[in-house]
Amino acid sequence: MQRIVGAGKKGAGLFFLPNMRKNGSDPISPMHFEHLIQINDPRLALVELLSRQQLWLGLVHRGRSPAVFARGLECSTVDSESRDADITTLNRTLDFGGFRVRDRVQLVEGSHIVITAVATEQWPQSTLSIAIEEPAPELLFLRFIYAYPDADFGQPEDRLVAELRRQAYEQSDIDSVVRIREMAANGALGDYAAPHSPGYGTLVPQ
Repeated sequence: MQRIVGAGKKGAGLFFLPNMRKNGSDPISPMHFEHLIQINDPRLALVELLSRQQLWLGLVHRGRSPAVFARGLECSTVDSESRDADITTLNRTLDFGGFRVRDRVQLVEGSHIVITAVATEQWPQSTLSIAIEEPAPELLFLRFIYAYPDADFGQPEDRLVAELRRQAYEQSDIDSVVRIREMAANGALGDYAAPHSPGYGTLVPQ
């Protein structure tokens, strides 16, 4: 099922529609997991439309203020920041209470973010990429790709553990989109997108 996270007249919610784009990754693999969340669907009148700029600013907020989005994260600090052309790089420290994680966030202007965590005894080296996709005008998606290049970290996972991890990732990402929509509704990300215009309703290419 295709997930559509929207904010209707009664607030944020989760809607389901048939798949419009296929995901070829193995959903059980603990080393690589990929999924897609649809942001806008012009055919659903109850779902408020977000602009690409609003969605991008929401991802920037996730990069700069992760504690607002991540459960269990007590606080975070940006230790350093640099910019090269259209890429802003943040080096962060995440405080989970019992342990800390250091990571690097690359914000590629208007396109995607890449979060790379440094391996520790409590945390494997890992990468999360979140990309904005727009296969038709204002038909927006977020593609989430999780990767663990260090296959020797810890013990091999069975299918149940891998499935629980996948579900946790999905729920966390859905929560992030709901949070972005709440910020947009409160005016933190600018105005909502303009009313429906020609081109809406175009199906996503298979």
